Amino acid sequence: MLTLGIRELRQHASKYLRLVRDGETIQVTDRGEPIAMITPCVRPPDPLAQLRREGKIRGPERPLDLDAVVPLPPKPGIPLPSEVVQSERASSRF
Repeated sequence: MLTLGIRELRQHASKYLRLVRDGETIQVTDRGEPIAMITPCVRPPDPLAQLRREGKIRGPERPLDLDAVVPLPPKPGIPLPSEVVQSERASSRF
């Protein structure tokens, strides 16, 4: 644990915050008396990684091949979104 005064922290804050980000804990003092601790944040665990470790879900067996995905055919009587946009643009006034 690193100990430093308020003035040193203020003058070199970026340097010391990089150390904290890398896992260092810093004790801040005011005239030699400890007044604060700066510690790294505990990152929340990845929920998907936790579920994989517990065996509740599996990861993909292979990468997703988007070229193999076939789009669904349009439903009869329902306009395509592009047709709706064109119609709206044609009927709007400027």
